[in-house]
Amino acid sequence: MFRRYTFNKRSELFRSSFKNAGWSTVDSIASPLLMVVSAPLLVRALGVEQYGLWILVYSIVGLMGFVSMGLGDATTRYVAQYRATGRVSDVIHVVRITALMYVVMAFLVGAIIYMVSALLARGVFHIPEALQQTAVQVIRLGGLMLAVKIVDSVFAATLKGYERFDVSSRIAVTFRITAISTTVLLAVNGYGLVVILTSTLLIYSANLLVSIIVTKRFVPGTYFVASFDVDLFRKIYSYGIWSWLQGIAGTLFSQADRFLITIILGTSALTYYSTSLMVAQQVHAVLAAAASFVFPLSSKFHSSGDIHRLREVYSKTMTIVTTLATAAVIMVYFLAPVILHLWMGADFEKEGTEVLRLLILAFGGLSLTIVPYYLLNGSGFIHYNVLFGTLSGLVVICTGLVLLPRLGIIGAGWAQLTNVLVIVVYLVFIEKVIFRTKSWVSSIGYIIPYAVPVIVAVILFRVIGSSEAMSKISILTILFLGVFGTAFSYYLSAIKDN
Repeated sequence: MFRRYTFNKRSELFRSSFKNAGWSTVDSIASPLLMVVSAPLLVRALGVEQYGLWILVYSIVGLMGFVSMGLGDATTRYVAQYRATGRVSDVIHVVRITALMYVVMAFLVGAIIYMVSALLARGVFHIPEALQQTAVQVIRLGGLMLAVKIVDSVFAATLKGYERFDVSSRIAVTFRITAISTTVLLAVNGYGLVVILTSTLLIYSANLLVSIIVTKRFVPGTYFVASFDVDLFRKIYSYGIWSWLQGIAGTLFSQADRFLITIILGTSALTYYSTSLMVAQQVHAVLAAAASFVFPLSSKFHSSGDIHRLREVYSKTMTIVTTLATAAVIMVYFLAPVILHLWMGADFEKEGTEVLRLLILAFGGLSLTIVPYYLLNGSGFIHYNVLFGTLSGLVVICTGLVLLPRLGIIGAGWAQLTNVLVIVVYLVFIEKVIFRTKSWVSSIGYIIPYAVPVIVAVILFRVIGSSEAMSKISILTILFLGVFGTAFSYYLSAIKDN
């Protein structure tokens, strides 16, 4: 009877966790996939220059990490904590405080972007003169969109604090699909960027309204009432500061290259680069979403002092991630021109193939940091992620500043690839500091299973890739190297685990 009761409880917990993980995965990969699907239609409808300007606006919206102050994660944590102890009044205070702070930040951010929009369009970004007036308007719209997203993040975080990732994700995904679909529909019917982004702003506003209404079903009294508890704010902010710094580091790494390309090379170059980037990022995005379960498990095992179980979760997940990343990198590297030609056309194949190859190597390497990232956050070592994230962003920015004027968008690809040096240090750090590994061979044990098959595949491609024989056996060669690389990667990782 006891076993049956325990099983029922666990199965319910499993179903709830599985549902949350599934919706979290959908939420994580929805935007990249929507961008990939819509890209060919939008480029044909808007043209290369205007599409680059559209990407620039979404890069502005992506600046959440700089202005969030980490209050979103703090909201989730303290809502969950006070809810678990039945302190409903404290839950309401947490939501009111963070909502008030985010409304103030949203107003300031929107006002600042509005005031500097002309300077950005005419003096900072490399935008053709004919598009500069349009650029001023769409940058202002981007600032308003960012402001709305800032406020909306409070209510999304509150729902997650109630362990309703499914509700939060359904709202977000529904409105993302609506926004992208509306954008494509307006673009193919000849409407310009100002109309398109105005409609997107309205959809974002509707998203915010729905989030507020739905949140009130869980938390009574979450109106925008003047309520501010200094002690509670200090508690929230002291937790959120590291999350904020982590968000800044992530923004530096994920958005800086796009801004640098727009400043140095212009919006056309941004279009060609961003399309290759969309493909390369999918490898990391899918694996990161799939491995997100490591975060709560790391927190559980570290807090209980069960380092053996922590190591077991880390090792087995790293084996899977390393193997899948290796397979994906080899396949995409070989098929890069085919992917770009079938997806975007001959011009993108010509301009983006080498960039895509550099980016897939870079993001394949970055995939090796997914499990360590969750491990450090879950184990309470978030400050190490902040340190390495900032270092990665600075490496990409500094290398990009040097290489972009000389090599064009290929320089941005090399800038991303140089981050592999930081990744190697990061993985060695995990082994040496967290797991106290003494052997240097063991410390680089997950780098070798990725690096060896990928390097062998790249060398073989460079040696025989341009030959006539290669064109006749290309599919067989790709399949062989893909299977060989994957099997070799898994074999080396499994040895490391044992």
